[in-house]
Amino acid sequence: MKRIAIILSVLALSVACSRTEKDNDPIHNGGDYIMLRSMTKAESATASAEDTPVFIFWLDGDHSRFGTEDVRPYFVSYPQGAIDEYQSTPYNTGYPYPGTMTVFACGYSPSYLEVGNGIGIYSSLYVPEGLHGYLDITGTEGFVQGSNTSPFDSDENQTMQFKHLQSKVNFYARLGEIPAERYFRRVKIKVNGNDLFTNRISWNEGKYAASEKIATDVEWEATDRNANQMDPNEIHPREIGSVYINPGESRITFDIKVEMSETVTFDSYQTIETTATVNFTDTYDTGITLSAGDEYDINITILYDSFVIKGNKALWQDGGKIPLPFYPNE
Repeated sequence: MKRIAIILSVLALSVACSRTEKDNDPIHNGGDYIMLRSMTKAESATASAEDTPVFIFWLDGDHSRFGTEDVRPYFVSYPQGAIDEYQSTPYNTGYPYPGTMTVFACGYSPSYLEVGNGIGIYSSLYVPEGLHGYLDITGTEGFVQGSNTSPFDSDENQTMQFKHLQSKVNFYARLGEIPAERYFRRVKIKVNGNDLFTNRISWNEGKYAASEKIATDVEWEATDRNANQMDPNEIHPREIGSVYINPGESRITFDIKVEMSETVTFDSYQTIETTATVNFTDTYDTGITLSAGDEYDINITILYDSFVIKGNKALWQDGGKIPLPFYPNE
């Protein structure tokens, strides 16, 4: 996780340094400053507080050509706060309304997505190397609009809403009934993102959406942050991590590794591991595909000689169980 944090910090600095003066220095030609509210729209999740958005503003007429023609925005803003920080207190762009013209706005997050070669700037955005599967990518659908006489911030209906563009799979682990002389810790989950993780989002038909999966082997991994041995009496399962995948997937394959020892101090231990594939199902055990904004929980129970894996579509609904044997390595 430290590696990811360092990468994010470097990317944020790189993005800040690469912005032009046009993006940061407003042209003061009279009129009130444009102020805008924003929020994350989701059933059960919010955007990470570490991810900052990009607000893109268009003059009337240019907004309708975005994504189909090489058109330039009126200006682009890079807020320092997270999306939901501006839900109550609007973000002050420092730019004025252009006379009596109506201004339209859209946006995406996180701000360190890489601008690609699409039809016009900001129409195609790529996930930076090393961050596939780690980023909660959000974007707007349609535009909000405002003017000098009808400002963005005076109408709650003109709050910019960011929707999750990927599906999210959450991994949990807990200890089941095991012999007293066995101890377990450091559950690790690894996912190969080839043909699974989102690589690019694009503005098409009036909204941002995931448009391309990565076609090379890239790995997402997460390890239990609690380094203590697992206890079968723990009330809640350990939260191992969440991976973001391209919408439209019907299954996920992942590797599981756990350290097992015969001593509580883990003077020596075995690494036990296996590979599992979970098919996504609904409450009736019918196969489904996950859409953008869907979440799926995968619960792993560690037994003495096997894993029991249970998948749940959103909010802990019932799902199927898959027992899998251990494959220990010395």
